[in-house]
Amino acid sequence: MPIASTPSARASPTPAASISCPPSEVSALRTGIAAPRASITGLSLDSTSAHVIRAAVEAMAYQTCDIVEALSAGGMTVSQLKVDGGGSSSDLLCQFLADISGLQIVRPRELERTALGVAYVAGTGVGLWDGPADVEKAWEADRVFDPAMAPDRREELYGGWRQALARTLTGPPRTATVVAPPSAQSLTNDRSLEEQS
Repeated sequence: MPIASTPSARASPTPAASISCPPSEVSALRTGIAAPRASITGLSLDSTSAHVIRAAVEAMAYQTCDIVEALSAGGMTVSQLKVDGGGSSSDLLCQFLADISGLQIVRPRELERTALGVAYVAGTGVGLWDGPADVEKAWEADRVFDPAMAPDRREELYGGWRQALARTLTGPPRTATVVAPPSAQSLTNDRSLEEQS
């Protein structure tokens, strides 16, 4: 069962709990956001692993939103997203993506579109299809997710994501302090000092 479909993923996170995951190198290239360190913020003693899992699922939607914003900033109009792959089997992820992006999310009947795409390219190459228009006719929607979140709540949540992401980009660099184990000689010297007192 995909993690996005587990009962833990469906748990309601506490309002303060959020997770900031670094974008993949691909999304970093598309959005211009350098890959930050990962961080988990907003945890309390009441937070559970279910909250962290839910926040990780939501982080996938936030990262997709970052890409949509970059496309929009580049002059592309995005009114709908067609999703596929294992994550898209999660109703929770698809609905949250619709809510946080303000876009209609359309999930196909066939989720594993990558392998199907390879087959379509091969089939077009040998003449089974004339081109992309023929292949597009085979695409069938399974479910459509419409945004249901109030715009002010969307802005509040996405603003929190952007702040968390900014903290991971601008926070102080972490350095490891290595403490060398005491040498046998220093231990002997310490014992000698204790014996002398």
